[in-house]
Amino acid sequence: MDAMKERRCAMATSNNLKEWNMENPSPQIVDQRVRNRIIEMLEWLVECETTPPDCGMDELINGWEDWVPAPFEPGLYLPPVFTEAEQELICRVSRAVDVFCDATPKSITDARAAIQLPQWAAVIAAARSALLVMLERGRMPEENALR
Repeated sequence: MDAMKERRCAMATSNNLKEWNMENPSPQIVDQRVRNRIIEMLEWLVECETTPPDCGMDELINGWEDWVPAPFEPGLYLPPVFTEAEQELICRVSRAVDVFCDATPKSITDARAAIQLPQWAAVIAAARSALLVMLERGRMPEENALR
C-alpha cells in the first residue's frame, strides 16, 4: 500500500485528531478542518472509482460518514466555510452513498463487485462534481480562521 493510501486509511479510522491543536478551536476553525477532511474524502472516493481501497469499502464508507453524518441535514455546514452550492453537492454525495449502502450488504465482502454497481457510479459522479466545486475555493487553514 502506498503512503497516500496508508494515510487515508489511517484518516478514516482516527480522523487525525491528535495532529491538531485542540485547545479551544473556534467553531469556524473546526468547520475549516471538517471542510478539508470532506475534500480528502471526496478525493478518496473518486480515486476508488475502478479500484476498491486497500483498507476496504466499509472503511471508505464509514470514513465518509465520520465527516458527513447520514442522513445529511441541510444547514449542517454553513458559510463562510461552505457555500450553498458546496452544501448542496455534499448533500448529493451523501444521498448517493445512502443509496449505495442500501444496495450492498452491511459489510461489503466483495468490493470488486460493489464498485461495478450503478449505485457506485452515482457515488463517484456526485463526488467528482462536489470535489470540482470545492476545489475552486480549495482547502482552508486549520489553525486560524479565514476573515
